[in-house]
Amino acid sequence: MKKFFFLSFIIFTIPSVGQNVKLASSQLVFNLLPATLSYQAKLNETISSKISTGIGYTAGVSSSDGFSALAIPITYASVRKYYARNRVKKDDLRKNSGNYFGFFGSYQWEPFGQPSGLSETILYLEISNVYTAGLVWGIERNYSSGFHLGLSIGPGFIGGEFIKEGFTMVGEFELGYVLFSK
Repeated sequence: MKKFFFLSFIIFTIPSVGQNVKLASSQLVFNLLPATLSYQAKLNETISSKISTGIGYTAGVSSSDGFSALAIPITYASVRKYYARNRVKKDDLRKNSGNYFGFFGSYQWEPFGQPSGLSETILYLEISNVYTAGLVWGIERNYSSGFHLGLSIGPGFIGGEFIKEGFTMVGEFELGYVLFSK
């Protein structure tokens, strides 16, 4: 645990050098993948916080039941420290476009509906009331057309009502549109 706090301290105290990242004081994004609404707020010149909520999807295939798909209410949040990038055409990008290190946490509730087959029941239990948390590296790009792309990944912890706690990879993938940025 001491290593986790030490690494966190290092990440969030690294000074930004080179090209500065321009952060908007607030930004609202509608994501199509997953179907979420995200709000991001600037905390200082290089750090922002983001919270997203919406509907995620999962799917599984088994030989006995065939294809199963479930919709899941999800919420995830992150605190991000953007760092300088040197080779980016800044004319094509809007605010909050950059690379970052950060903390990520998510929670997904019970899926909508009731499972119908064995494989869907197993899938239902594996994804009910699951939480994750960890450190991530990510990229965020907001283009002048309004198109939004976000991707983050890193090591973390997972736990839940019906699964054993352990290590996993955490992160997010977003495709959407910037509704407003100021």
